[in-house]
Amino acid sequence: MPSRKRGTAILAAAMAALIGLLSMPQAVSAAAEKQAEGGYAPTMVVLDASGSMTAADPGGGTKIAAAKRAVHGLVDSAPADSRVGLAVYGTGTGNSAAEKAKGCQDIHVLRGPEPIDKQEITGAVDRLRPSGYTPIGRSLQVAAKELPEQGPRSVVLVSDGEDTCAPPDPCEVAKQLADAGIDLVVHAVGFSVDEKARKQLTCIAQSTGGTYTEAPDAGSLERSLPRVTAAALRNYEPAGTPVRGGESPSDASALKPGQYLDTVHPTNSPDDVQFYSVEAPRGSTIYLSGTVPEARDRAAKGAVQIESIGPGGQTCDKQVAQDTAADVGGVATARLRLDTTDSDYAGCEGGGTYTFGVYYRSQQPDAARKPLELLVGLEPGADTAGLPPATSDAVPFEQPAGKALPVTGGGSFGTAATLDGSGRYTDGVRYGEFVFYRVRVDWGQAVKYRVHLGASPVGGQTRAATVLYSPSRQAFDTDAADYSGDELTLDGVVSDDGVGGIPVRYLNRDNLSADDQGPSLAGWYYIGFRLDPSARGSVDQVPVTLDVSVAGDREAAPYRSDVFGAKRAAPTAADTPGDQSAGEPADVAGTTERSPLLPWLAGGAAVVGLLIVLIGVLVHRRRRGLG
Repeated sequence: MPSRKRGTAILAAAMAALIGLLSMPQAVSAAAEKQAEGGYAPTMVVLDASGSMTAADPGGGTKIAAAKRAVHGLVDSAPADSRVGLAVYGTGTGNSAAEKAKGCQDIHVLRGPEPIDKQEITGAVDRLRPSGYTPIGRSLQVAAKELPEQGPRSVVLVSDGEDTCAPPDPCEVAKQLADAGIDLVVHAVGFSVDEKARKQLTCIAQSTGGTYTEAPDAGSLERSLPRVTAAALRNYEPAGTPVRGGESPSDASALKPGQYLDTVHPTNSPDDVQFYSVEAPRGSTIYLSGTVPEARDRAAKGAVQIESIGPGGQTCDKQVAQDTAADVGGVATARLRLDTTDSDYAGCEGGGTYTFGVYYRSQQPDAARKPLELLVGLEPGADTAGLPPATSDAVPFEQPAGKALPVTGGGSFGTAATLDGSGRYTDGVRYGEFVFYRVRVDWGQAVKYRVHLGASPVGGQTRAATVLYSPSRQAFDTDAADYSGDELTLDGVVSDDGVGGIPVRYLNRDNLSADDQGPSLAGWYYIGFRLDPSARGSVDQVPVTLDVSVAGDREAAPYRSDVFGAKRAAPTAADTPGDQSAGEPADVAGTTERSPLLPWLAGGAAVVGLLIVLIGVLVHRRRRGLG
């Protein structure tokens, strides 16, 4: 290559590297911005403004007047940092036969799913004049295009009748949307509908894993629409590297430690199984958990089930691994742990390829496919000599001191709000929400917490529940109670002064029964909290306080590795003295607490320096006639 071209190529490469590095902090900022949104899913509300909405409402007034009041209630109760858009159909034409072709295209997006502007949305709704057709299928397509292409997003559809414009058939459209985006959920509200419309709206909701809500009159619509929308905003956000499970053990998808995302078909047949495999050395322990977000309707609850097959094709465990946390709802999660050094089943020990069959048994076997999160961990063998003994004794709760810090719980494991160890944290949770928080717990430490629900003026009995998950998503302590609007404290089952509290020790896995194993992995522990829908349809926030205690001295770690595929953390001065293997707990999400911006700034500075040097060299060469 001539020297001039070589110099130009070097400069171009340096420029490309610089541009690439300088663009990365923008991606980091976008992720930080998304985290700051509190886990709220962008949501489009699709409102029926067809000619039938001019009819009288059973409770008095007109249907459209009731719908406008319901949207006002929705807007008033929506969080300030939520993203809510509005689309309507049926306002631009009449409903005569001559106007049908135009009326079936009559869909208007009044506002996209941007940070909510309450005055703009309510003003636009107040100006609506219903008159035309009911193109439900087409309106779902239009609303979906307004939403982001990735991440959780929701559509809330309100209609007083069935589609009058098909094709496209709205139920088929919903199925197509579910196939195209596994995290797009449609919730449907039927406003004074007949049986035919009810069936169609139910199909739309179930095809995407959403809910159908019946609103027979104005009062019920005004109560239910804000509640349904509030539940849609803080939606479960499935996350992971895309993968497709095999149809048989011979074509199982090979997985390494990490988190993966697939879809699963709800079934009542154990033959409808998806297969995955993990290569494990002798002496290691395999962790596999499967999580399926549940519909908000508790009646639709299912169970994730996992079976394991050894390297020689033998069934290792015929019992299903199932942790559905029955009193909590919101997610179905199962966790299986397989120790390759000590198995009760012949042929299920030693190194090799282990295969896992996963299926989702549901009360709605004909429903659309659901997201399936798979968390894979591979734990190395450990020398147990000298390790602290197993324990089932919970440590006393230590009431945290200091000022309470506000947090916003996430709608999933992946968006869980990070708690900075011991402390008091406050949040507001709406009826029908399931929120997550996470806190780091190291070897020898124990996390213990209480959930305080403040008084709610709404009243009406519902259910409140909490569950504590280990890094492998094993649910090992929970508490639930009826909540009627009076102050309530959830404080656990293992002990009576807080949820959790057993120190994290490696040997806990061997000393306790399989159904009640204590925590035996250091890392992120997840606090899930669920408040069921109010019988009175309230969308009010209930004040919630988390008192969290992370107590106990750090103990020697039995190994130092990336159990769930996380980045290794370098040993720090905080590590146990004399223990060269101890360190920060494994991060299930594959991230660290260090600022993600700093490495890129350092790298960017290095490239900038290199670029300056290269430019200087090239200029110098040109001055000497060597360019």
